[in-house]
Amino acid sequence: MSFILVLDGSKEGDVSEVIDGIKFVVEPELVDLFGGFTIKSFRSGEVIKLTITPDKQVENGGGCSTCPSCG
Repeated sequence: MSFILVLDGSKEGDVSEVIDGIKFVVEPELVDLFGGFTIKSFRSGEVIKLTITPDKQVENGGGCSTCPSCG
């Protein structure tokens, strides 16, 4: 299971949390399905990367409908 981060505004009903001045927003349907997420950062050379892990694993969860690049 993989997730992506996009720069986007929040919509009414979205779930949001501010961590170290960065506002993370997720659709409530994803929170219902995955129980929330853990975001960790790490450095790889000069690049800072993020990993996003759902709190609970769902077989065949999410699907393309939750991915803005897929529609």
